[in-house]
Amino acid sequence: QNAHYIKNGVIQNNTTWKGDLPYVVLGPLLVAETATLTIGKGARIYCHADAAIQVDGSLHALGDAAEKDRIVFTSDRLDAPYIDYPGAWPGIRFGEQSRENLLQYVSIRNAYRGITLQAPMTAYPSLVLEQAEIRNMLDAGLLASGAHIRANNSVFVNCGRNIHLESGGEYYFTHCTIASFNNNYFPH
Repeated sequence: QNAHYIKNGVIQNNTTWKGDLPYVVLGPLLVAETATLTIGKGARIYCHADAAIQVDGSLHALGDAAEKDRIVFTSDRLDAPYIDYPGAWPGIRFGEQSRENLLQYVSIRNAYRGITLQAPMTAYPSLVLEQAEIRNMLDAGLLASGAHIRANNSVFVNCGRNIHLESGGEYYFTHCTIASFNNNYFPH
C-alpha cells in the first residue's frame, strides 16, 4: 500500500499530516518542544513495534465524527492474528514540557500504554480528549502523574489498567465510559 513512511523521525517545526495516505512510523517519533504536529481528519497512523510517539511539544489530532474521518493510531501488523494483539507498539507519551494537546475523534488501539502523561500541574489542561476511544492496551489506557487532563465523551475499554492516576493532579472525566470485558487477552 502506498503510504508516508517515517523512520526515526524528529519533527522540529510545526507540521501537518493529512488524511490522504496512511503514515507508517518505523522507530521512535519525536515531536520536539518547539513544534506542533497537527493531524487532519481521516489520518491513519500505523506504528511498528519500536515506534513510540514522544510528544515534547504539542499534538493536535483533529478528527471528525464520521468513522472515515476519525484518526486511528494502531500497530502496523494488520494480518491475523496480530491485528488485535495488545502491546503491539509502545503508545503515545507526552513529556513534562508538552502543552496544549488536543485529541479529538481519535482511536488509539493495541499499544502497550495508550497515553502516558507526566506533566506538572498548570492552570490549563496539558491534554484534552474529546470523543476519544482508547482500546485494547496491554497496560494502562491512560497513565498520568501530576497532570491536568480533561476527557469528554471518551471510552477506555479492555485495557490492563484502564485509567491509572498517581501523584495528584487535576482530572475531569465527563460522560466517559470505562469498561473491561473478558476476552482472549485479558481476564477481567
